[in-house]
This record gives sequence, structure tokens and C-alpha cells, in this order.
Amino acid sequence: MIQSKADLFDYLNADFNKLGYKYKKILPLFGKEILKFQKSLRKLEYYQNIMGG
Repeated sequence: MIQSKADLFDYLNADFNKLGYKYKKILPLFGKEILKFQKSLRKLEYYQNIMGG
């Protein structure tokens, strides 16, 4: 469960490493849609957890 920004970055690093990429805050505009989707899902999970939803 993601409850802090540190947890969010840990999960993102683990996800990206599992997919064979290094985590970077800025993703290219085109390509690597799976990474963008994964990042969006993790951010959504983080905001739902801190808002109590």
C-alpha cells in the first residue's frame, strides 16, 4: 500500500526495473506507453490512499 511519496518512488522503481527500464521522472512524449500507464496507476493509488478513498 502506497502511503508516502517515498513509497510511491519505491514502487515505481520496482515496476520500471521489472519491465527492464530505469525510473526517470520525465518520460519521452511518444513511446513507452506501458511505463506511462504504470506511472499513472501508481499515482492514482497514492492519491486515493492519502485522501482516504
